[in-house]
Amino acid sequence: MSKHDSWVYLIPNSPFQDILETFSEGFPVRDPFPMVLQQTQEGSVVPCWTFDLLRMSSPQVVLLASAFARAKKMEFEAAIADFRSNGANLSCHWVDRLECGPEGRARTAEIREFFAAHPDPSPEKLLTFYRRQKQKWVEGNAQPEAELFVGQLGRLQWMPRTQQVNRL
Repeated sequence: MSKHDSWVYLIPNSPFQDILETFSEGFPVRDPFPMVLQQTQEGSVVPCWTFDLLRMSSPQVVLLASAFARAKKMEFEAAIADFRSNGANLSCHWVDRLECGPEGRARTAEIREFFAAHPDPSPEKLLTFYRRQKQKWVEGNAQPEAELFVGQLGRLQWMPRTQQVNRL
C-alpha cells in the first residue's frame, strides 16, 4: 500500500511558527516508527519525531531546512547536509498531537504485537521484523483492515499528556 499516513501538528509559538501554513495538513512523519531517541550536545536523551522528507514538496523541505538553520544558528547548506545524513528530527516538546491513518495504525499495532511477543528481541530478530514490514507495506500491496478507519479523514488523533511524554 505504502500510503504513509502519520502527521504531527506543532504547538503554538514553536520555532516553526513561520512555516505552519505551508503544512496545513500537518508535518508528515516516518511510518511506522516516527519517534527516535536523540542525544543532545549536553548528553541528555530527547524523544524526537522524524519527519518524512520524501512526502514533502521541495519548497516544504527548503522551508523546513531554513527553520532548522535559524533555530540551530547554522548555515542553510549545513542544515540540508544534516538532513541528508541524519534525517530531520524534531523534539517532542514542540509537538501538540500525532494523527495516524489506517496504515500508520496497522503498522503500529504490528510493532506493538512484536514487542509483546519478544520483549527483548535480538538485533537479528528485530531486523527480520523490519524487513517483513517493508516487504508488506512498502514493497507489497498490503491493505489495512476496515476497522482501523476512523472518522471522515480516516485519521486517529493522539495527544500527548505529560505522563505519556515522560515514558518515551
